[in-house]
Amino acid sequence: MKRLRIEGIEYRLYYLNTLIDPDAVQTDILRPLLLRPHDPVHEVVSILDFAETDRLEDAVHAIMDGKLALHRAGEDKLYLLGADLKKERSINIPINERVLRGANQAFIENLDTNLNLMRKLINSTDFVVKTFMIGRLSQTKMAVMYIKSIADSAYVAELERRLRDIDIDYVEMPGFIDELVRDQKYSLFPQLLVTERPDPARAYLMEGKAVVAAAGSPDAIIMPVSFWSLFQSPDEYQNNWIFGTVMRTVRLCCFLIAIGLPGLYVAVSGYNPQLLPINFVNTLQSSLKYVTFPPVIEALAMMLLLEIVREATIRLASPVGQTIGVVGGIVVGTVVVQSNLVSNTMVIVAPVREDGEQEEAVARHVHSERMHHGVLRGGLSRVLNDVQPAAA
Repeated sequence: MKRLRIEGIEYRLYYLNTLIDPDAVQTDILRPLLLRPHDPVHEVVSILDFAETDRLEDAVHAIMDGKLALHRAGEDKLYLLGADLKKERSINIPINERVLRGANQAFIENLDTNLNLMRKLINSTDFVVKTFMIGRLSQTKMAVMYIKSIADSAYVAELERRLRDIDIDYVEMPGFIDELVRDQKYSLFPQLLVTERPDPARAYLMEGKAVVAAAGSPDAIIMPVSFWSLFQSPDEYQNNWIFGTVMRTVRLCCFLIAIGLPGLYVAVSGYNPQLLPINFVNTLQSSLKYVTFPPVIEALAMMLLLEIVREATIRLASPVGQTIGVVGGIVVGTVVVQSNLVSNTMVIVAPVREDGEQEEAVARHVHSERMHHGVLRGGLSRVLNDVQPAAA
């Protein structure tokens, strides 16, 4: 707190040193007050973010949000002045959703900047933004965006109700919102979409969807979505429909490879080799002749090993992660084959499945990846359940 006495009038300033901009306080608040101490405060200070309150709770939240609370002696209200220090990274290119054509802007952690990007892309009076404060302790500011003339009003009202009903200490985007607003909490398939790009968010808004963004998160949530939305990419809309259709078909094929190839390998090699041509069967059987484990254990172990290598590549520092990814893949692949832990064919099947998963996940890197993991495990178990009675 700082006290000032200007021409017999006492002013008190309440703020947090680490959250306010000293230059803005000096230029836009103190200097005008020194020149015109007897005039109304709202006519003196040159700050657009101006509010008045007579509630102490509102003043405390405003101070915690980076504002300055000004009190003039003899008045029963506080003036809340926006003098917060702006510390944010600049708008950069997307990291996880790269495109060959189209815009190259990504959201950042500042909600106001993200809303500014969206308003520049949608210059319409029907574009509505509603803000909420969620989290008993964190008081996280969230924004729901939609096009009033296109979006389903009943769905938007239900979404707003679910957001208001969230009663937890703090909120992390997008994971907490995904778990707290979805219908089927145990479904393997995603019910919303996460993006770091403003242009897909605009495209989905134009289709009647709703977009949720939060302070402190560089991602936005799009809802509701269908299964086919997971295979869309901004690149497709920057090319002709033939090329876009081909690329989406390739992505769908990669999805089928990712969830079906390991199970197909187990079913064919362990239970129904007669489904393959005789030359291929001979090659497959020769590679399995000295393998220690049955095909199902072999497939699960190889996929687990690839997941470990990928996790190490992602989580470690960039130079170390790249080295582990390259060297580890080569060394592990050579050792497991020479030690007869897995077959040569499985060493081919597992990376092909992994490449298919990565290719399809380019479009939607977060939820599609989780969907692949869950569906892969369920699909593999279903294949084994189907082929075991036949083998018996």
